[in-house]
Amino acid sequence: QFTGNAGGTITACDPHRRIAATWEFGGGVSWVVLTLAPEGNGTRLTLEHSAELNPMWPQYGAGAVGIGWDLAFMGFGL
Repeated sequence: QFTGNAGGTITACDPHRRIAATWEFGGGVSWVVLTLAPEGNGTRLTLEHSAELNPMWPQYGAGAVGIGWDLAFMGFGL
């Protein structure tokens, strides 16, 4: 559970490679998968967040569901 944000349940875990979880917020449930893979001298992090299409998508696009992941990855970069 993230304070003031979403919670969920870890549904799969392959240490150092992959973690999958539900993302539960505001009565809705979606699914998140984080995958780590070696790449050169580093590691590539891939995030997949799957959800049913929000009915406000046609009018607002990605802004209909917020910009949280964008800000999280910007924070990682900083």
